[in-house]
Amino acid sequence: MSRRATSSAQISLFPFLSILVCLIGGLVILIVVLTVFQGSNATSTDPEMRQRVLAAATMRSQIRAAEAELAQLQAENSKLKIDSSGIGTLEDKADQLRKELAAVTKPPTETSAALQKLRETMLAQLEAMARETPPLQQEIARLNEELKKRQMKPDAQAPALVVRSSGSGMAAQSKLFFVETSAAGLALHSATGEITRLSAGSIDTDAQYNQFLANAKKTPDAAVIFLLRPDGSDTYNLAAGWAEAQYQLKTGKLPLPGAGAVDLTQFGFKKAP
Repeated sequence: MSRRATSSAQISLFPFLSILVCLIGGLVILIVVLTVFQGSNATSTDPEMRQRVLAAATMRSQIRAAEAELAQLQAENSKLKIDSSGIGTLEDKADQLRKELAAVTKPPTETSAALQKLRETMLAQLEAMARETPPLQQEIARLNEELKKRQMKPDAQAPALVVRSSGSGMAAQSKLFFVETSAAGLALHSATGEITRLSAGSIDTDAQYNQFLANAKKTPDAAVIFLLRPDGSDTYNLAAGWAEAQYQLKTGKLPLPGAGAVDLTQFGFKKAP
């Protein structure tokens, strides 16, 4: 019996593989297209992303500008040579100017008060000068007469007036200060023999007379003795009143009978030159 011939059917897989490859390729292309589309769409439509990009660009430009400015400053700093001693000198000058400005610039109240006091003092001195003009003329005439007398022979000159204690009530241990008064003014006698002459119109403002009285005030048991020339009563009243009212000093008076020079040697004073 003859064998039945068998026939095997052969199936080719190439069509399926080619279709599968095409599908895979199409999917890849689709994925790439979708990815590119989504990226471009996000870049063009996302506001936050655009702001970040702009901020980054601005920051980069600012950084570049800062770097350029820093480089310029470093270049200038390398050219400048700062002298520390010169800076110290300038600071010292500035401090000195501040001190001078502080000394010159005073509060308005203090400045106004000082100017007002100076004005009052000047007015008082001007008034005193106006009042003392006639007495000064008299004093000039008296001094001229005294000069003529001194130019005479010694036996023709007026004798010196020796001042002695007259029992005016002053204690024996008192320290005496002598002031000669005349119509023209005062003559302050010093123990050294020096005589300081002052005008009658400036008794209350004269610094020398006030210093004379202040020295007497500081001396224990001090008393001021006024030696009155024949025309010195008014001047005495002013001078003694000022000494008593302003300095609370004890005062006394002793009239001088003539025009001769005053001799205070009995009280330890030297003769006037």
